[in-house]
Amino acid sequence: MSSLLIAVLTATFFAVFGFPYLFYHYWFSWDRWGTVAGSTLYLLLAGVGGGLLGWSTAYAASAKLSDQFAVQGVLSGILGTLAMRADFGTTRARPTPPGTGAADARGALSLLGASLTWTTSLLDHRARHQAERWYRALDDDALLLQAWDVYVHILDCELPARAKRELQKRLSTAMSMVRAGCDKTTHDEGRALVVQFCVSYSGDQHLAKPAGGPLTARAPAAGG
Repeated sequence: MSSLLIAVLTATFFAVFGFPYLFYHYWFSWDRWGTVAGSTLYLLLAGVGGGLLGWSTAYAASAKLSDQFAVQGVLSGILGTLAMRADFGTTRARPTPPGTGAADARGALSLLGASLTWTTSLLDHRARHQAERWYRALDDDALLLQAWDVYVHILDCELPARAKRELQKRLSTAMSMVRAGCDKTTHDEGRALVVQFCVSYSGDQHLAKPAGGPLTARAPAAGG
């Protein structure tokens, strides 16, 4: 059992590096407590699931990876981590007869993968929700200032030139609708489009919450 515990700890350690630092920064900057809870759940699933998977696979195959239980546990944890990251697309194309060890292992991987995907989507959803609330609470000047920062960021992002031009055109058009100010319907539609664009782009690019941004904000409209 000692090697199993080490396998779980090893898989948990490597699970931390399952996402780039940019992702953690994005999630935490927008929703601290949600990120702590979601990341903890992710590490538990990846650590316990990966460690147990690697350990049980080695045990079932009677594979003695090392004479030392500590090294055996570390190697089992690494084995489980690699198994979770492996692409089983080709293997799934060839169904395995039910009741076999390989089928059971793939079923466990599928369930674990679905759980990790759900946890990741939870972190993304929470961050986007908080980002939307933050952008909506800004007044027009502050919102346009933040939108301009996003506009500039598009210039530096790794996208084809044509895609950049299309994104900038969409954002600049929405910003112009906010600046018009003469038609409330057009103004409100422009605000909604700017907020939607900034939230979506920030989520896609995993942009952290602006630090030291404008403090000017308005109270959200009733029911908003």
